[in-house]
Amino acid sequence: MAATKYTFSITQDFPNSKVVADSLELEISESAITTAVDYIETTGDTCDIWFKEALSPTEEGYLQTVVSNHQGEYLDTYDKVMVVNEVALAATNRSHKVEVHESSRVRGTTTYFTGAGDNVNDITDVGNGEMFILKHRVGDPFEQNLYINFNIVENETWIHEGYVIWHHAQFDTISFTIIPNVTPVTVASGTYYNLYGGYLIVPAAGDGTIQITSDITEPHGGLVYIPIAEDGIRHTPAFWNADWNTTTKKFENITAAPAGNGEYNMFAIEVPLGRFVNRLPLLDQGFQRMQSADSDELGQGMRLRATLYTNEPDHDWEMACMLTLHRARTV
Repeated sequence: MAATKYTFSITQDFPNSKVVADSLELEISESAITTAVDYIETTGDTCDIWFKEALSPTEEGYLQTVVSNHQGEYLDTYDKVMVVNEVALAATNRSHKVEVHESSRVRGTTTYFTGAGDNVNDITDVGNGEMFILKHRVGDPFEQNLYINFNIVENETWIHEGYVIWHHAQFDTISFTIIPNVTPVTVASGTYYNLYGGYLIVPAAGDGTIQITSDITEPHGGLVYIPIAEDGIRHTPAFWNADWNTTTKKFENITAAPAGNGEYNMFAIEVPLGRFVNRLPLLDQGFQRMQSADSDELGQGMRLRATLYTNEPDHDWEMACMLTLHRARTV
């Protein structure tokens, strides 16, 4: 496919009215855009970003987010000695001994092993929700789902690893997917909500075609927080803002962010936000640790879906799972 150009105004589209091409190209390469950058050129007030081929509509949204966050600064340089000194200081215990070990745990969180989710009827609850156990019995659907919910808005939570144990499996499979809480909608006219791509609820200017039918001020009513990546950029466009009231335990001041520079999204149907285990085959009985050196932050409104696929001929079997999370509160 032919190279495609995307043109921006330096004074109107970039927050500091300046562009550093090398930094911008790096920020694009570290974003969710998979199409390769060809080159970037600036002339006067114009910044032309050339890609090897045309971006998808979703990638165009990602590009707008990168541009909106570009500070126009040159790449940082680091003093290697200073970095070493800082690491040594951070890893020194009370006995002034250096402790070094591998951990993706964010400071301020604690490692938490759990075989259950949180109770969604109490936003302060930790660990008293649905048990992570699935049983298939002859006659049940060949595909079964189990949903595990988490209370995150007042309890920063990262997912790290998982463990699966199973019994009587006959090449059955299991998948684990992060999905959003669904915001139910109905067809309407003259509203402030539209549907993009058949799933994403975006702002409308009084000419919308759908109406939300749930109470989105509730913590599990539909707002889904989109976390910021490690580079400080929210790579997925988010179209809504909201404030959490710790006294009333509700969202308030819910406003539109039509440019995609908000903090929350809403989804009209169940769509995968990320899948970290796909059709893991299981036989007889066993145990599997899904080991990782990384952790991924979960946002309020995200939930875990475990999907059980039973192989034919139909038979009884079961599985259970334990998760390793990093959480600000464990009780």
